[in-house]
Amino acid sequence: MLDIFDCIVTLFTLEDLITSGPRDFTPPNGEAYNRYEERDSMDLYAEIREMIIRELALDKELVVSEAHLQDDLGADSLALLNLAENIAKQYDVEIEGDDLVDIENVDGLVKLVESRISSKS
Repeated sequence: MLDIFDCIVTLFTLEDLITSGPRDFTPPNGEAYNRYEERDSMDLYAEIREMIIRELALDKELVVSEAHLQDDLGADSLALLNLAENIAKQYDVEIEGDDLVDIENVDGLVKLVESRISSKS
């Protein structure tokens, strides 16, 4: 039976796995591979949606692809900065808080991140 300490350690370990950035590794053929290079856009949408839900402390039902970050989800400038920083760290891309101000909706944010990831390649 798990005690409270084991549960806390497990939660922190899971959090580290979820929020860790890109991991590069070298497979046997010697070519470097970044797990974010070949990304399914639905996976990326789900990950970014979860970041928004956590950052803005929202119910999952509210964060849909058409939702505007500021008008519909209530993101203020500090939340946009934090979100930009988290995305930049998670995907190893350059994104500023100002980039998010002009984004139409969650889908637009996913497209921006996709374009930044593909431009790295």
